[in-house]
Amino acid sequence: MEQILDLEKQLYPLLIPNDDIQRLLWIPGIGKMNAFNILLEVDDKALQTKFEEHGAVVSAKVITDRNTGRSRGFGFVEMENTTDAQAAIKALNESEFEGRNIVVNEAKPRD
Repeated sequence: MEQILDLEKQLYPLLIPNDDIQRLLWIPGIGKMNAFNILLEVDDKALQTKFEEHGAVVSAKVITDRNTGRSRGFGFVEMENTTDAQAAIKALNESEFEGRNIVVNEAKPRD
């Protein structure tokens, strides 16, 4: 299975060259994670910086309320590969970040 995912990761940019479309499509095992219980003052850059300690971050987004623009206390992080993502999950899950214990786990596709 790991060999199939490696091949898929190599071919993915060639098959779908547009970065925006790639992010909209779900390919399991590409290093997408959820981060919960983050401090409301944490922004995208701070979240990215925290995860960069464990590998290359493709994107980091703190989810905000569409009416108020305030953080909703969770976000999504996408890392370049599953090895870095698993290292980040192992290191950061239940760890302290800006005064709070955060929960980090692998993102699952919506049903």
